[in-house]
Amino acid sequence: MPKPWLAIATLSLAACAAEPVGQKDLLAFLADGKTTRVEVEQRLGQRPSNAPTFEGGRIVFYRISENESGYSLLRGKMNQYTHNLVLVFDRQDRLEQHAVVKVR
Repeated sequence: MPKPWLAIATLSLAACAAEPVGQKDLLAFLADGKTTRVEVEQRLGQRPSNAPTFEGGRIVFYRISENESGYSLLRGKMNQYTHNLVLVFDRQDRLEQHAVVKVR
């Protein structure tokens, strides 16, 4: 008799091992001086709680990966990131500047 939990566990592990599919336009909406924190969170989601922040949350990081398809967000796969998306917000929660920084 087949064990359904074994099939589910196998599929779950395979999904975790698969490389995320990148999107060339994932970050295209970011515009310094225009994009708001709310827009960032709507498009990219809430940052994972273990992603760093500085200056009381004014500077935030999203961990992302890049492949030939483009950038992808990493949720729960923090050891697979290749870049940090660094966002600096002003006091009105508007994007002041942003950068994609390759992790060494």
